[in-house]
Amino acid sequence: MTSIELKNFQNKIQNLFKPFGWAPTERQLEELARRFAELNPASFDNAFKVFKEIFPGLYYEAFEGMDNSDYKALLAVAIAGSKAAQR
Repeated sequence: MTSIELKNFQNKIQNLFKPFGWAPTERQLEELARRFAELNPASFDNAFKVFKEIFPGLYYEAFEGMDNSDYKALLAVAIAGSKAAQR
């Protein structure tokens, strides 16, 4: 993934999961995108589990009003970026 794609992915993660004090490296973001593309989590909860495996110990805002389209957009970015990186 390019730096711009990684920043876009990071922003989508920030808006969806709302982690406090989150400062990922590019390598961590690439790993998260790769895992999302590999596992293709079927739900927000499954995606959140993957996120917590890579970024344990964070605190989060409440998920009230979470829109499923946000989750689908995040997954699309991860899959597209991961596939592009494999070429």
